[in-house]
Amino acid sequence: FLALGERVSGLPFSEEDLEFALTLARQALAALESVRLHRVRLEQQRRDREMQIAREIQQSLFPRSRPPVAGFDLAALSDPCQEVGGDHYDFIPLDGGRLALAVADVSGKGAPASILMASVHASLRALAGSSPPAALMGRLNQFMLASTQENKYVTLFYAELDPAARRLVYVNGGHVPPCRISADGACERLLAGGPALGLLERADYEAGVTEMGTGDVMTVVTDGVTEAASPDDREFGEEGLLRVVRASRQEGAEAILNALVRAVHAWTGPAGCSDDLTALVLKAS
Repeated sequence: FLALGERVSGLPFSEEDLEFALTLARQALAALESVRLHRVRLEQQRRDREMQIAREIQQSLFPRSRPPVAGFDLAALSDPCQEVGGDHYDFIPLDGGRLALAVADVSGKGAPASILMASVHASLRALAGSSPPAALMGRLNQFMLASTQENKYVTLFYAELDPAARRLVYVNGGHVPPCRISADGACERLLAGGPALGLLERADYEAGVTEMGTGDVMTVVTDGVTEAASPDDREFGEEGLLRVVRASRQEGAEAILNALVRAVHAWTGPAGCSDDLTALVLKAS
């Protein structure tokens, strides 16, 4: 918008005057647009820096190596669909040679989900082994209720492995049910547990127990695997997961994991995954 007052001479504006005024207006518009774009670039640089910091924090939370577990083979990965994601896995050594395994999925995506996951990671590390798995989940649930927004929650599968007894004590907090596939291909879905963390104040959790026989494979995934959609909008589903694991169960944990990731990417096609993809494979040798 450009406003012009009367000329001092009182004469009407000529075509040259109007063209000159339009030239000045265009120059002013260009200068204002340059300032706006500069502000946009600065804001984008700030956001990029924040995302870089969040990504570095998130990556630092993942285990740097897989702990050796006598009689077992272990592999895991997490592939975020954005620069930072809300999925997480962890291996936590416990006393008596036991090992805690955790796979979690925070509601939402991006930096907020990553920050919440960092808090869950720290709490889980502090509490692991301090009480039985069911009681531990109850304490984590209370922490979530006290420290997060009402619309935020975490699904968590937590298990403690006793390699000597080849026994897994677990609690499933609203997570995609893991499967223990035996050497003959039969599937046991690990369902014992309770609701996702941060949803219900009076949530009860129960622990389940499963035995890992020679050749058994336990696969824990987030919904980025089971809900991965094909170009014609069909989900990969538990059927796809079982199909891949059964076909590759004679291989080691790393090979099973790689086969699963390849199958999910092949299923989604060029569009790729729309959610974080996280999986953990434990095989009894």
